Amino acid sequence: MKAGAHDYLLKGNLKRLIPAIERELREAKSRRERRRAEEALRESEKRLQAILDNSPAIIFLKNTEGRYLYVNPQFARLTPLTREQILGKTDAEIFLPEQAAAFRANDLKVLQAGVALEFEEVADQQDGPHTSIVSKFPLRNAEGKVYAICAIATDITERKSLEAQLRQSQKMEAIGQLAGGIAHDFNNLLTVINGYSELVLLSLPVEHPHCATFEQIRQAGEKASRLIRQLMAFSRQQVLQPKVLDLNAVVANIDTMLQRVIGEDIDLLTILSPGLASVKADPGQIEQILMNLVVNAREPWPLRHASRERQRVRDGHRDPSAYLRAVLYDQGFGEGHGAWALHGLWDRETERRQHWGVQ
Repeated sequence: MKAGAHDYLLKGNLKRLIPAIERELREAKSRRERRRAEEALRESEKRLQAILDNSPAIIFLKNTEGRYLYVNPQFARLTPLTREQILGKTDAEIFLPEQAAAFRANDLKVLQAGVALEFEEVADQQDGPHTSIVSKFPLRNAEGKVYAICAIATDITERKSLEAQLRQSQKMEAIGQLAGGIAHDFNNLLTVINGYSELVLLSLPVEHPHCATFEQIRQAGEKASRLIRQLMAFSRQQVLQPKVLDLNAVVANIDTMLQRVIGEDIDLLTILSPGLASVKADPGQIEQILMNLVVNAREPWPLRHASRERQRVRDGHRDPSAYLRAVLYDQGFGEGHGAWALHGLWDRETERRQHWGVQ
């Protein structure tokens, strides 16, 4: 028996041989089944551990007092603490007081309800606050008593940001439609005002005392017409009307509107190159593209620090005698973390626009 035998037989009692062999076979079978079950359990635990460790979701366990029993690697990335340092701690020892209080309140709701509940929770991370959808549910022992809370959280910060951008885009689209409708109606009124002012000026001699008055009306009407074209370009309801124009004048014309669009906390610096030749293009389309680029450059900035937009109009790109180029830069954190550039190239010899693109 000391050598590891499970039973023994005396020479004078061989009648126990058959029962002893049968018992040993049963026990050997039971041991083999137990070893297979233990091995299967170990394999199952390994698979579960691999799933938990490699899951993109944040997964953790807490006891009923709120102390962490388990956290997966994704959770450990939320704080500078290691997984070993997190275990045994409460939310109050890891997160800000108001966040910890909110987490504990949700835990208590799950314990009181005794069923799975879903919450939207915000936690500070090293790169700022993150919002997560958290599903929390109670774990019960063999007697049915709750001994822990398990939680699975999915980070939805990027999704909420995209939803906010979509809502802003929808607002801008609605504003554009409203602006287009107002501009269309106002343009009809301006047509009458400008037309009659032109007729009066044509019928009056230059030395007439009211001639200067009607000239002021005509100039004001032209300024209002330019503003209407900008509004219609913004709402994309303007019919293309290519004409020979000064690119410097177009940029200077829209400068005030661009400043209003980007807000007071961003500086707009316009650098015009003197002596530019004229180009043939639709001014509304140029204004629309400049507007789009400035709005796009403004939107991605995570912090509204005072920064600077810069747009430059100059000769260049290929043969300077044949093309003009307009360039727009920003110092924000938009796509590529670099410069937005607008290249508008027109062939002045054939008065045909050669290329228009965004980089």
